[in-house]
Amino acid sequence: MPRVVKDEDAFSHPLPPPRWPRRVSEVLGPFTFALAATGLHIVAFGVARLAILLFHASDFGSLSAFETAKAFIQGLRFDASAIFPVIGVPLFLTMLPVTGTAGVRWRAGWGWACFGLLAAFLFVLTLDAVYYGSVHRHAGIEAAEPGEVLKVLATSAPAQTFFPLLLFLAALGALFFIWRRLLRREPRPWGRPALQVAAALGLAVLMYFGERGTLSGKRLRVVNAFQNASAEGANLTLNGPYCILHSLIHAHAVRTAFYPWPEALREAQGTILTAGEQVPDPEYPLLRTRAARDAGKPNIVVILLESWDASATDVQRRELGLPPLGCTPNFDAASREGVLFSRFYACGQRSIDGLSATLCGFPSLPGLPYLGRGLEQSSLTALGHLGRKESYETWLITSPERDSFRTDAIAALAGFDHFLGAEDIPPAPPIASRDLLRGPCWDHEMYREAGRRLSAAKRPFLAFLYTGSTHHPFFWPEERWAKRSSATLENRYLNSLEYADWALGQFFKAAKEAGWYDRTIFIVTADHIGGPGYGIRREDPSTHHHVPGLVIAPGRPPGIDRRIASQLDILPTIADLAGWSSPQAALGSSLFADNSPDRGALCVQGSLVLRVEDGGFVLHSLVDRVAGAADPGASVEVIERRLLSVTQAAYTLLRRNRLARGD
Repeated sequence: MPRVVKDEDAFSHPLPPPRWPRRVSEVLGPFTFALAATGLHIVAFGVARLAILLFHASDFGSLSAFETAKAFIQGLRFDASAIFPVIGVPLFLTMLPVTGTAGVRWRAGWGWACFGLLAAFLFVLTLDAVYYGSVHRHAGIEAAEPGEVLKVLATSAPAQTFFPLLLFLAALGALFFIWRRLLRREPRPWGRPALQVAAALGLAVLMYFGERGTLSGKRLRVVNAFQNASAEGANLTLNGPYCILHSLIHAHAVRTAFYPWPEALREAQGTILTAGEQVPDPEYPLLRTRAARDAGKPNIVVILLESWDASATDVQRRELGLPPLGCTPNFDAASREGVLFSRFYACGQRSIDGLSATLCGFPSLPGLPYLGRGLEQSSLTALGHLGRKESYETWLITSPERDSFRTDAIAALAGFDHFLGAEDIPPAPPIASRDLLRGPCWDHEMYREAGRRLSAAKRPFLAFLYTGSTHHPFFWPEERWAKRSSATLENRYLNSLEYADWALGQFFKAAKEAGWYDRTIFIVTADHIGGPGYGIRREDPSTHHHVPGLVIAPGRPPGIDRRIASQLDILPTIADLAGWSSPQAALGSSLFADNSPDRGALCVQGSLVLRVEDGGFVLHSLVDRVAGAADPGASVEVIERRLLSVTQAAYTLLRRNRLARGD
């Protein structure tokens, strides 16, 4: 019977029925299964994270209780980003108001599809927990080569795999009965199909943002786990399914075994290691160190110039026998104060390739995800971390925005104490609108702020500066640099180059006035060649990578060095010149090491790999030799052997996480 009340006039009348369901179960009725299924997935991921923490406790011993709790909380974002792209669609379909017998079959079909996906997740989480003990990171870059994971698991101790697989089967059996019970429950309908569809769409929107891992900005990526967290905390935050899913987007299978492993490794070591370097741990055969040397703790500044082509600078044009352009007087003047490497090559054709090679000494090889998209899962040598080990204050300052190429996260990953992007850099004379650049600041503004910060920094400091104004479609802040008609892309590039050269000159001038120029190692190069592609010759693939390479160092006499060099050599060169003893595993060699006949550069052109040496070059698809040439007395076959041995060593050690230690 309806409840009644009496008003002051003693008239009795019934209350109207409630507008909204009285109980939560009635409100959530159509969505009970979807919410329960989501909860079970999240619990499964959380239990897997706990299992990794418990069974591999030595990997996380440095984490405090707060950092561990933070990793579990942050991990929910990565769990959701793995769960919802896989089960989101079937979950949404179970929430639609399909009634009657057809509705029962509809929910059962999509419900059991969700169970199959949960079983797949559980299997991957179990294998990942076992695999973690061998490589000390989650599976990810092996996604395109699953045989590597199976090989590791097959060689593991039987007890190491048997017990986790037994737990997997037990958990799967228990979940089967829970799932069947959930699907047998008849959901409470709302009675208004249109309203139920609208609510289901609302939940789908929430799942979409859960998959993105954020409500605004760029989508969550692996590298974000390393932001404001140690490597141990990041690995605890991540999960195997997420890393695999994101690696599959940016990785594909390539041939990586060309010779018996001992032969390939021996050839790679002979190609990369130089006199005075030692490999203390055979488990990390490219991780080498040299005896500490008192070099006076010089400051270090690495400048990565956006889109500078070597053959657009007059000092290089003289080397090439070309007439001057008059665009780079400041770079040319600086070259007379240092050592110009006239045959210096970028490792790739994108900015992120240059960042990877200069910051970590590792190229963006075919088939592998690049830095910021999964490469960082494996332990790499990082410039900022090396500087901190050697008691340097470290800075990374860029003209592009903070999240361009996810540089803010990469800076944290690479160990830089301080990071500045365009948003952190104030305007500086000549004042010009940044609207043309659509986000970045002008080069001269970045240089001015960098000079101000470094002049006030603790000594010694290590700074990595990355410019941006010479990016396509090429701009300059004032008309004084518009010396050529803007009708052609080539002219626009030269105008922007002349402005960028002026800004570089202002930075050097400010460093001299501040008094720290003479106590600083400057290394100046570019991320890749310029927009119009100056100097490219089809018959010579090395011309697709020819960029400036300049080293100005205290006590180092100026001159021109015509040996082959590349971005991979920058990190070992810094360690050599600064007298560092910290281990590093770059795939290059110090530019000032003893001259050897096998000195060369490793470059990547899409799916092709190139090796350039003094005696010739080889361009290879990792299946067949695409092109090659050698001078008299040199051998294409020998160059090819070095190329394939180094790439085999790089792929193998990266997948086994034996390139560098995570400490």
